[in-house]
Amino acid sequence: MQLKNVFPVLCLALAACATAPKSASPEEMMAAWQRASTPGAEHRKLDVFVGDWDVVIEYWMDPGQPPSKMTGVMHTEWMLDGRHLDQRYEGEMEGMPFHGRGTWGYDIAGQHYVGTWIDSSSTSLMISRGRELPDGKAFLLQTLGTDPVTGKPSEGLEDLRVESADRHTMTMYEYKGSERVKTMHMVYTRRK
Repeated sequence: MQLKNVFPVLCLALAACATAPKSASPEEMMAAWQRASTPGAEHRKLDVFVGDWDVVIEYWMDPGQPPSKMTGVMHTEWMLDGRHLDQRYEGEMEGMPFHGRGTWGYDIAGQHYVGTWIDSSSTSLMISRGRELPDGKAFLLQTLGTDPVTGKPSEGLEDLRVESADRHTMTMYEYKGSERVKTMHMVYTRRK
């Protein structure tokens, strides 16, 4: 482990000592923290998303009506020594500038992919959590945000498909009771 990584891991391990079950020794807790802080093969599966992308988005305010469209550019790079992707989106929505920021990574301790999203159309934070599908070319993530109309939690689904090294898509759904409604479809094409 590099010296610059020792201090945060040590602090977390010491904090965990106070709340961990008595059966775990300090050495076991330190080893667990070290495992949980070291990027692995699951992180490498996200390398395909690194780069600059032209994005075409269709979104539905009313599922019974044709979609609205917007375009933009997504820049994605690794941060925190390969632990999380940093996503930065710039575009327009309804003729107004639209900006978004996201993170995405793999939680080794929890054994699932995790993400966050914030943008200039809302003050809420969306959190996503999910898994890679067995074919290795898709990810399904459950989402949790806030419904701007009701102020209540809003649950949904992100279906992310890797078509090639230069193209991927994401389809977003929102749960309305027991019904799953498509709200957005995005096509990402790598900029040349």
